[in-house]
Amino acid sequence: MKHSISMTLKQSKTNVLVTGARGQLGQCIASIEKDYSWFGFLYASKEELDITDFDSLKTYFQSHQFDYVINCAAMTSVDLAEENDDLNYQVNVTGVKNLVLLCKKFSTRLIHLSTDYVFNGLKSTPYHEQDAVAPINNYGLAKQLAEDIILNSNIEAIIIRTSWLFSPFGRNFVKVIVSLLRKQKQLTINDTQIGCPTYGIDLANFIMKVVSHPHQVKHKIYHFANQGSTTWFEFSKNIIELMGMSSKVIVVPAKKNQNLAKRPEYSVLDTSRIKEDFKFEPINWKIALAKCVKLLLNVS
Repeated sequence: MKHSISMTLKQSKTNVLVTGARGQLGQCIASIEKDYSWFGFLYASKEELDITDFDSLKTYFQSHQFDYVINCAAMTSVDLAEENDDLNYQVNVTGVKNLVLLCKKFSTRLIHLSTDYVFNGLKSTPYHEQDAVAPINNYGLAKQLAEDIILNSNIEAIIIRTSWLFSPFGRNFVKVIVSLLRKQKQLTINDTQIGCPTYGIDLANFIMKVVSHPHQVKHKIYHFANQGSTTWFEFSKNIIELMGMSSKVIVVPAKKNQNLAKRPEYSVLDTSRIKEDFKFEPINWKIALAKCVKLLLNVS
């Protein structure tokens, strides 16, 4: 990938637009902003900037100056995407197409977040970036189409696939479980999926590592997740232990799962590429989970 950055980042601020700023990852990026003082951050929520509206998006690009777009704007509810595929397509495909067209016009670099759900889950070993994609639900298909739009463009862009995102912000599995534990003594959890939990703050730091060191970028796609893999059942048990509670977790067989959309049964991501290119090695998900739960307990 070619890069035309001629300035030294610490001598002149690099401006970064974060779309979907009130979402989970957008808030994670905002929480580490103080550690990247040589950047100028601009945050836009979906109410302030609708990426599906090309004309308003173009006006925004014309009215502001930024060197990077970190696209955190997405429809991430997998079941809602199955139920309302039109909205799913508008946000996750058309919105990305609009960003690509305007990033090309204004010579802006794009960091786009994608998902492990572009894979079908039929492997039994971690997925590499070059593995064939084969989504099994509407959400995964839309994210694959967005990836294709980016890969087929000639803009400077990086796609970061991630999985099972959790953090102290927004709505996510960890926060839902913590909330449920305070109301009930028994949880029922599906135990059929195996994946990699990803701490949003760790992902945010990796994104800023990419933005801070563009000369280290060697590929268009990178996988990021915390080290290790688990099931939702084991993940829940670890949350309970960290909460210091005695609640029980009961496994729900797959056939009783009421989800509208199919999920890949195995979607562990191989992250060796980010270690090779950026010397960035994510911590184990259990350590990351402990950090997250500690923050949640401190603010409760």
